Amino acid sequence: MVAASRMFRSLLLAAALAPALPAVPAFAGEDAAVRARATMGAVGLLSIARAGSSLPANDGSSILYRVSQADWKKNHAVTELWSVDTASGKPRRMLADGGTDAAWSPDGRSIAFVDRRDEDKASQIYLLPADGGEARKLTTLRTAPADLVWSGDGKSIYFLANLPDGKELAARKKERDDMVAFESPGARRALWKADLATGKAEKIVSGDFEVRGFDISADGGVLLYRRATSRLLDDQAASELWVRVNGDKGNGADRRLTDNDYQEMGARLAPDGRSALFRANARDGHYGTFNANLFVVDLATGKIRELADGPPWAIEEALWSADSRTIYFTAQEGVRTGLYAVPAAGGRWRKLAGGDSVISSIALSRDGRMLTYTERSALQPEEVLRLDPRSPRPVRVTHLNDGIAERYRLPRQEAIHWTAPDGQALEGLVTYPLDYVPGHAYPTIVQSHGGPRSADQFNVFAYGRFLPLLARAGCSCSASTIAAAPATATRSSRA
Repeated sequence: MVAASRMFRSLLLAAALAPALPAVPAFAGEDAAVRARATMGAVGLLSIARAGSSLPANDGSSILYRVSQADWKKNHAVTELWSVDTASGKPRRMLADGGTDAAWSPDGRSIAFVDRRDEDKASQIYLLPADGGEARKLTTLRTAPADLVWSGDGKSIYFLANLPDGKELAARKKERDDMVAFESPGARRALWKADLATGKAEKIVSGDFEVRGFDISADGGVLLYRRATSRLLDDQAASELWVRVNGDKGNGADRRLTDNDYQEMGARLAPDGRSALFRANARDGHYGTFNANLFVVDLATGKIRELADGPPWAIEEALWSADSRTIYFTAQEGVRTGLYAVPAAGGRWRKLAGGDSVISSIALSRDGRMLTYTERSALQPEEVLRLDPRSPRPVRVTHLNDGIAERYRLPRQEAIHWTAPDGQALEGLVTYPLDYVPGHAYPTIVQSHGGPRSADQFNVFAYGRFLPLLARAGCSCSASTIAAAPATATRSSRA
């Protein structure tokens, strides 16, 4: 509902903004067929269907993905779950609206997801047959689950959820006497496991701390999790990775793996169970105001190595290859984000996909033969693509907005570079008016992000930027960031 509220606030602002901007007559030298295309208004911008996170089945035979779009009759945005058959390319809607954290069962026959339906007091885990049919509720939880992960044998599902309120706090909430200090720990988040046969959930990791993330090996023999003193942002730098070598049967066997002053983000176990990867804003073993880089920690010794150190990029996502020898990752390079691979032992990294575009939401099938991701550019909203990382040739999976550049007159967007007076190299984006004529002056709107990290990237379809509307009204728009050098293959590994 937050996204829907923002979407329709954007619509109201765009509708109010457009009439106030000056109209510019069509450029006489422009091709007549181009001028005949429709210009995109507020409704057209908000009606664009956008592909979200994707997930291939373990054997790559099917791919789950989400589609978000406006439902004007319901007056809010809806998110649907779809599946596409890899061989035929035929898509099928699995859930019309609602449901999050979708996850394939190991055998590919079921899809687990989280939803809150009419009779539920809290969100629950549901199971949906992969070949269609009605979903059935698996759990009856008192708090909402998240981050679903199937066990390798398909008999249980791991997830994160808050511990239920104690009797005193529950009574206070019932009387609406629930004012608590901001810094108070509140409900602790724990790691749970739900049994598929009974639906019963049991705590696996809990205590006077927060479990902020986890991963478990396919054989259930190694459990990795990140433990923090609280969920407050200021406490995340003090969180650390812990490991349990006999899976979910602890018996006091948990061992602290890291001890540093930075947050280990997106930690993932290698399939061979010997090491784990994570991202961190750190260098030389300490936190700093650096872009996130990629690290590998040995589970036996705790030794940490830094990978992919070189270009001034920011690592956004990372995952292991099926044989644990390679790490696939996305790296933000200023206005672009590309897909790369680097040997886990250190060495030459290589680019798998990307251009004047932004790649995100990467996922890999368990057999390692299919990697899926979403990609957007200045001419195309988010779509799902797939490739075999061993011989990367991207293939489009979704076709939600085919021909959008032929239906609409879209503004031209390009990267620009300049140097500040202090010598700092800068990079930015300029979005031109629809009828731009070189040498003419146009009203220019500067749209800057909050920083200090991140950057504006290729995208004319963002809800809050109104770029098609501003370009239609004869305005140019610019956004700037610290420049990132183009990535070229290099050798990199830091101990």
